[in-house]
Amino acid sequence: MRPTLLPTLGLVCWCLLAWVLLTWTATTEVLVTGLVVSVVCAVALTPLGPVPPPWRALRPSRAVALLRLGGGLAVRMVRANLVMARRVWSRRPPPRTGMVVVPTQARGSGRVGTVGLLTSLVVDNQVVDVDLSSDTLLYHCLDVPEGGRYAAVNGPLEQRLLDVGGDA
Repeated sequence: MRPTLLPTLGLVCWCLLAWVLLTWTATTEVLVTGLVVSVVCAVALTPLGPVPPPWRALRPSRAVALLRLGGGLAVRMVRANLVMARRVWSRRPPPRTGMVVVPTQARGSGRVGTVGLLTSLVVDNQVVDVDLSSDTLLYHCLDVPEGGRYAAVNGPLEQRLLDVGGDA
């Protein structure tokens, strides 16, 4: 396989995976349409820059780090949803909502964006703005944490994301 075809093939795989997850249908027509759309998108997007192919996740060290990241994210999501449900059903005073600026250890727009996106999957903190010049993220927090904001908002997930590492 030619070296210039490999990045396009990796992008085709990512596009097809996204198509399958979005349609959640495995009929022949849907898969063929998804493959055609994926090839067209990959050919159009390949000149924009390299994208790590999905098979890079199969390296043992990266696979373990990805499993830890996914597991940590799942635990935080379930915990945050349970806390949210408890708050809705209890007669406590409303939470102290507010905006919090949190530093990030991630570098590069892709990694910082990924930190913001993954931490926003947890219902208690939602990323509002990313400032790459000062390596900070602005979050809207359901309950503003005291003091150690990095550890409370994006620290654990960010560290697991950085453990996945890689050169892209």
